[in-house]
Order: sequence, then C-alpha cells, then structure tokens
Amino acid sequence: MGRSLSVVATAAATAGNNASTPPLQGQSIYGTGQYRVWAVAGTYQWTSPITGTARGRVTGAGGGGAAACKSAGTYRAGGGGGGGFAMGEFPVVAGTTYVIVVGVGGIGGSVNGTQVSAAVAGGSSTIGGYSPGVMSAAGGEAGKTATSVDVAPAAGGIGVGGTITRSGGSGGGTPAYGIPADACASGGGASGSILGTGGSGGSCGQPSYSYTSPRAAGGGAAGGISAVTDGTGNVGGGGGAYGAGRLPAGGPGLTHSLLDSSQRWPGDVLAGSGGGGIEAVSGSGIDGGSGAGGGGFWGGPTSGATVNGVGGAGGPGGGGGGAAAHSAASGSVVKGGGGGLGGGGGGAAADSLGVVVIGGTGGDGMGGIEW
Repeated sequence: MGRSLSVVATAAATAGNNASTPPLQGQSIYGTGQYRVWAVAGTYQWTSPITGTARGRVTGAGGGGAAACKSAGTYRAGGGGGGGFAMGEFPVVAGTTYVIVVGVGGIGGSVNGTQVSAAVAGGSSTIGGYSPGVMSAAGGEAGKTATSVDVAPAAGGIGVGGTITRSGGSGGGTPAYGIPADACASGGGASGSILGTGGSGGSCGQPSYSYTSPRAAGGGAAGGISAVTDGTGNVGGGGGAYGAGRLPAGGPGLTHSLLDSSQRWPGDVLAGSGGGGIEAVSGSGIDGGSGAGGGGFWGGPTSGATVNGVGGAGGPGGGGGGAAAHSAASGSVVKGGGGGLGGGGGGAAADSLGVVVIGGTGGDGMGGIEW
C-alpha cells in the first residue's frame, strides 16, 4: 500500500549545512510540505485537500532480466531496461479524487530444463483524473538473449506529460556467442529521475582469456551513470566480474543535494556506492546503495562445481547485476540481481546443461504527489 508521510518545511535549516549547493529541481519542499508516496505496484486513489496545484511524479517499473542456458540453446543474457520518469504540476480541486497507478516490475526470464520463459517488460506508472491529461512513465523493456547475432539492448522507458521527463537506462547488451560458447550476463539499467537519464547496465563481452570483458556485468546507477567496466570510477555504477579474480569495485557514492531527499523520494540522491563483483562457487554480488547498481556474480572458478549464485541487487533506482556460471554442475542455480525501485533486473546465464537460470526481477515503479 502507499506510504503516507508529512514533511515539515525545514529546507532553510537544512540549507545552512551546505548553502552553496542548491537542490535540484524537484528536491526542494513544495507547497505546504505535505506529500504521499506509493512505491508498491497497484492502483491507488488520492483525494485532494486543496484547490490549486499539486506536483506529481511517476517512475515506470524496471524490465526483467533475461535468462540464457545451454539447455535452451542460448548463452548470453541481457539486463532489463530501467523505467522512465516524469514530474510536473497539475491542477487539483478540493474533494476531487485522482488515480495513481504504480507499475509492476517485470518478471525475469527462466530456464529449467525444457521449460523456458521469456522476461517480461516493466509496467507503466501514471497519475490521472485531471485536465488536460495524464502524467505517465513507461516501464523498461525486458532483457533479451543472444544466439549467433548481436541483440540490441533492452530500452529504458520514457516519461510523458511532465515538465521534466527522463528516460530509463538501457539494459546491458547481449553480444553473439562464438567459440568458445561461454556464458555471460549483463546488468540492468537504472530508472530515470530528477538526476537525469538512468545509467545503462554493463554489457558482458565476448569471453576472452585476456579477461578484458566482464563475464557478469554490474547494474547502472541513477543520473546517467553506467556500470563500472574498468574499475576506474563511474560513481555508483555496479562492478562486474571478469574472471581470473579480476573484480573491479563498484563506483563510490555521491550526494547531489543539500536536502535529504532520500527520506522523501527514493532514488533522488546517489548516496550509495555501487556493488562490487564476486567470483565464487556460491554467493552474491554486492548490493548497490541508494541510487546505485548491483555487482555481478561469476561462478566460474571451479569447473564442474555445483554453483549457487546471484547478482547484486540495485539500490533504489539502480539496476541489478548480472550472474553467469561456467561449466557448472547439473542442479546449479544462477539468478540475476533484482532491480531497485524502477531499475531493470540483471541477466542470468549458464553454459552447461541442467542448470536452473533465473533473470532478475525489475523493480516496481513509484508515484508521488506533493501539495
């Protein structure tokens, strides 16, 4: 159900701590400081207590990550796209009811023997019931699998009807497989936000024994920041897992505003670090912090081992990390990391038979109204 909170207008007091850094548009207190947030998928109603204008915002849900496995004839799995974003003022009349729809995160794809399910796109989030129209944010596309040709990344959703609209970040790409036909999985894209377009999930590469491309890539971060691909930075981006112990850390956190908007709008501040990658028989990539992407999981250090691993989850707004296993024993389980609020799920892949592979679920969207 929706979360209902009241905010006292304390912006002036907070500004004294960092007066040289003004808030981004949408982070400052609006109107009386009252607001409501709906961050779980569903349909809600809000009855306006005022006549005048309110400020609304919507974030689309993230797309599910793809699942690829030798059992299904595929080896490369892409991450889901991040949800779009829209924000703006709209006219309200006291006593009138307005409808808020929060999109549901897309379910990740799965492969379990001969049972194969495709990933699902994220749902749209909307605010409606006012004239002249509807404010909406589309969900991200579902992640895709690759065979003998490269496949375009899953696109992020777009925002419509607001004075500020942002696109979600694309899921990581899925390159064609060749020889050797090793598994690789890409990260999910981040949702759009007032920080900007969502960052793209990291793309896994054609496996090479120089380990220059990640076998399991990290998720994207808010504000257009892509997953870490070289270990040199990318604030908030998730770190990948390359193999041979090469595991770049996730990017550091960065606060964008003098206001603690994370207490009001999840994903509006990139305050958390990106999750690092992991290479192990069992475990999880590190989860991302607020606005940040999750790290990748690579289950390839021991051939023939029973692997049980999952990509790191994205923080609010961030994409999930990919997860991949090489030469794993039958009965192993590999799961992509789930997207944070509006973030795309990470892809999951395995290159041996009998492995259960499940793509990460995209994060639910969000709706919010201030008055």
